[in-house]
Amino acid sequence: MSGRIEKSVARCIKCGAPLSQRNIWPIVAFPCPTCGAQLQTAQWYRRVTTATGLLCPVALALAAGVRTWRGLLIAELVGFLPSLYVFVNFFKFLVPPKLVAGLPKDASLNLRDEPKSADSRPR
Repeated sequence: MSGRIEKSVARCIKCGAPLSQRNIWPIVAFPCPTCGAQLQTAQWYRRVTTATGLLCPVALALAAGVRTWRGLLIAELVGFLPSLYVFVNFFKFLVPPKLVAGLPKDASLNLRDEPKSADSRPR
């Protein structure tokens, strides 16, 4: 043992290149700097990040002694965006995200198998 703490490194699922934690965006898809493949964090990671950003202002308000619904609502409205910013940008350093293939930018739901043409629009 060398006495060094090894930092877990996120790797591209297509080319295996190591990714810097600074290049990982937990909420949106991002390209691999080496091969350009679209990557994104796993759905559970996005949900945990968002839920933590939602619950943190309420927990802090309760810890500060706020006990009314109105006070908790104000704490949530004022604190949601700052706490979401903190968790989105710094949570990835504490808990490295699992990466999965991202959707291409031109992806659509296209739930019908019909070809899209000018004549097939509903009237």
